[in-house]
Amino acid sequence: MLAHKYEELGGEMKRLADLVIEARRLHAQEHNLVLQSIRLLVQLGNLNAAVNHRMSPEKFAQYLGLSVDQYYKRKRVGQMMRFFPEITGMLERAETTLSNLVAIAPKLTQANKETLLPGIKGVTKREAEGFASRITPDGQILDREETIQLTLTLTKSQFAQLDRAKEVVAACGHNPSNEQVVLKAVDDLLTKRDPMQKAARAMARLDQKARLEVNSSESRVAQALTDSGAIGLEASTRSGAVGLQVLTSSGAGTISIAKGQTILDPTGARTSWVAECNQPKSRLPQDQQRPRPAIAAKVKHAVYIRDQGQCTFAGADGRRCSSKGMIEIDHKTMWCRGGDHSAENLQLRCRMHNQLTAKKELGLTSDDYVKTAWQRPGAFGR
Repeated sequence: MLAHKYEELGGEMKRLADLVIEARRLHAQEHNLVLQSIRLLVQLGNLNAAVNHRMSPEKFAQYLGLSVDQYYKRKRVGQMMRFFPEITGMLERAETTLSNLVAIAPKLTQANKETLLPGIKGVTKREAEGFASRITPDGQILDREETIQLTLTLTKSQFAQLDRAKEVVAACGHNPSNEQVVLKAVDDLLTKRDPMQKAARAMARLDQKARLEVNSSESRVAQALTDSGAIGLEASTRSGAVGLQVLTSSGAGTISIAKGQTILDPTGARTSWVAECNQPKSRLPQDQQRPRPAIAAKVKHAVYIRDQGQCTFAGADGRRCSSKGMIEIDHKTMWCRGGDHSAENLQLRCRMHNQLTAKKELGLTSDDYVKTAWQRPGAFGR
């Protein structure tokens, strides 16, 4: 199928297709060998092979050429296959993994297998653990948030730091658990360094400033109208604008004030921060060199809020990259080609897709980078 798809491309792409086909074949063989290994370990366990060879389970695992983790995982799955034959079919069809099965083993019962086993098909280990945390022994699905078990391995000095953190948090009046200390540390870190939270706080501050400016403008206009002979004033706010109904001795009139506008500024209105960010700047000729200043903080915040802190790259099928890590700000029209720092010309990209776009724009060929790997949305996002 892949060979036919790439047969017209020739060269490197044809070689790539052949390698993919060979990898699929080898991995299918490996999958079958793992199933055979599981069945064999079950038989060896029934015969107490480790004891008869006068070895500990760990030594016996090494004697068989397996890591201790592989040995125990395969033995555990073999025991599950004995009591739940459905698992054998799921493994043969590659619908789930050994890690998923081991993760749900403590929760799996004859009463809930019809609910639990279908829920771990085609998902990650974390998703399988979360789903299992909501399943009761009798097969009911609880209406609550999923829980994930996290195990930390710390050195003695690192554990001393954790104890010190507990003492710091305990100063608030209670003795926290290790879980509460870790969550507090994560919350403090995100509050301080998360670009999305920074952008949200900046937006709130600017909105508050805009409201204060509107209120201040109302007061200044009211004072000005009073000084000029107006006998009445009525203000209302609609869709971000302030409408002032003015009653004078000669009749009535209306003044509309845009949100954030400085009314008494003779040069014109001051726009709101989002509109100001999106205002296009004049562009220099493409061949003209120019210094590159830093992107204004308010522009960065606007871009992060608009793109929701996620890479905006989309593949041929329209699927958006899921990465929210290693996020960088990318210019739609490159700075070296006359692009500006306006929010309209900026977008969020993960590092890999940002590099992919840059290399394409600068004219590099597929021989200079791994084209197919970088063009897959979400390839580096999970």
